[in-house]
Amino acid sequence: LKKLEEKLMLVCEELQSEKDKNQSLGAQ
Repeated sequence: LKKLEEKLMLVCEELQSEKDKNQSLGAQ
């Protein structure tokens, strides 16, 4: 269960960074 939580956290962080990238791209 712990490993699953860690994986979820990593996925969430990746999604967040992807969203940030998209926002910075759209701002240009």
